[in-house]
Amino acid sequence: MNGELLNAETIAIIDGADGPTGVFMVGGKRSIKVRITDYLYRRKQKNIAKKIVTGTHTLEEMLQYAQNTYGAKESDYKVNAIPEITRVFEIKEGEDFLYIEVDDIAETFGISFSGSEENFKRFQAINKDLYTYYGVSEKDIDEKNERYLSLLGVLCS
Repeated sequence: MNGELLNAETIAIIDGADGPTGVFMVGGKRSIKVRITDYLYRRKQKNIAKKIVTGTHTLEEMLQYAQNTYGAKESDYKVNAIPEITRVFEIKEGEDFLYIEVDDIAETFGISFSGSEENFKRFQAINKDLYTYYGVSEKDIDEKNERYLSLLGVLCS
């Protein structure tokens, strides 16, 4: 142990009962490639943040928009591992799915999707569109709250 821990990275293991185990390593020396990638991502984030305009819709308005625009339908699928999820809507393309998981208590939503490369790109565009439609207020931007950070993260992906 003599000095070995000084250069060691911090390792966190998150064991999910409903999915794969995640391993996160923090700290340590980062390569120049990683530092450049991080810099470019932060720069992209700043540029996108400048373009975000205020304007919000309620969760119900966003769900109605998803139904009217993309044919989203309420699903029988339940997220057993996350009891807060009260409703799930789905958009199906062949065997591929996009799920909109709704937490009515916290009035939040999340989107997950999987599928072929063609549908993956389409689902990514729908994801960005739904988060943009849901929107943010001036207060969300000022406070950099979850609603704002979710939109920014989706637009940067």
